[in-house]
Amino acid sequence: MTIGLAMCLAGPACSTDEPADDDTSDDDAADDDDAADDDSAGDDDTGEEPTEWFVGTVRLDHLELGGMHACGVTTEGEVICWGGNHYGQCNVVPGEYVEVGLGEDNTCALGTDGAVTCWGSNTAGQSNEPAGTYQSIVSGDWHSCALDAAGEVTCWGSNSGGQLNAPAGPFVSLAAGLFHTCALDAAGEAECWGYCQDGACNAPAGPFVQLAGGEDHTCGLRSDGQVECWGANDLGQLDVAAGEYTDVDAGTTLTCVVDTDQRVHCWGASIASVDRPPEELRASRVVASLFFACALTAEDQYAACWGLDSGGQVTPP
Repeated sequence: MTIGLAMCLAGPACSTDEPADDDTSDDDAADDDDAADDDSAGDDDTGEEPTEWFVGTVRLDHLELGGMHACGVTTEGEVICWGGNHYGQCNVVPGEYVEVGLGEDNTCALGTDGAVTCWGSNTAGQSNEPAGTYQSIVSGDWHSCALDAAGEVTCWGSNSGGQLNAPAGPFVSLAAGLFHTCALDAAGEAECWGYCQDGACNAPAGPFVQLAGGEDHTCGLRSDGQVECWGANDLGQLDVAAGEYTDVDAGTTLTCVVDTDQRVHCWGASIASVDRPPEELRASRVVASLFFACALTAEDQYAACWGLDSGGQVTPP
């Protein structure tokens, strides 16, 4: 996709162009001074160039990332999406929503009535939303799972690694990796299923209060603020930095957290400095992908994003 600032607020306003080569994306994004937030990071004490980042102006209650697009739920229950739209993943179906789950090229949203609505790519059935009512939803690359009021899990989309084969509940929350899915029970114990290469599904004993899944690794946040990760560590994605945290997310091959001082930290491997969050950023939540990451700002709950901006994915509305 060519570099642009196209953002889809409720329809086909997203970029639909093909990805641009990496050697032009950084130059073009840096040249677009109008898109840069006035509070973007200054020089840090590492000697590296500061991470360029962009802040939106819409207050969000929920935020998730897909492969090259992002969506949030506003405080009024509207879903807004921005970034790549080659498969219509940003063409929001009108409605009132509470959560979203983003796949590689599709989006699913949970309505205030508990119904699931999906749009975008459907190559593996990932947009074939199930009937029924649910309380939460998560999405991996080409699959999604939803949790009903009884704590049972329903999944749809690709089952290439068994990621749809949910065990019997009851569970209280879900997390999706690219090709695996995890759930927490009422005691905080984690259970994972799907493509479990390198031990991504081998959850340690809980209790946990939150789970996050990457490609081949999974992380959990404990009630005392400690984060523990398991699975592949070939790129340092399990090398948890010492600290006390309030939020955790796993990108494809990296892990990001928010500490008790509202600072964002990341470790592992990524593209376009995703593992170097802006020094000035203060956040309440962080979400990460391979090519970009976003956070909800602590003060205003605005989306703040950084990384590769090949289709407007790091320039939120």
